[in-house]
Amino acid sequence: MLLLSLGSSRDDDARPIQELFNFLTEVLGPDNSVHSVIGTRLAVTGQVAMAAEELRALYPKLGLPEQLAYEDCKKNRLLLQTCYALGKELAQAGGTKK
Repeated sequence: MLLLSLGSSRDDDARPIQELFNFLTEVLGPDNSVHSVIGTRLAVTGQVAMAAEELRALYPKLGLPEQLAYEDCKKNRLLLQTCYALGKELAQAGGTKK
């Protein structure tokens, strides 16, 4: 699993590191794969778990429009749910994803 936390607003900014990890897993053989999870506009510790109002207060300090806070809060909750589900799947598979 490749978990990327970007300060950037664009998923595309993660492309070089994703390509590197995809290459590495190809070199390791067909039994290997990589799953990428990308969080954007994450510049402050704990930001991914902040409520919409907390993001709304934070965003002007980061130079981001406040109106992004509610959408980002929903995205961040989904991101956390995705990470939880993937972690649970890995744990149930004994550390190897099939």
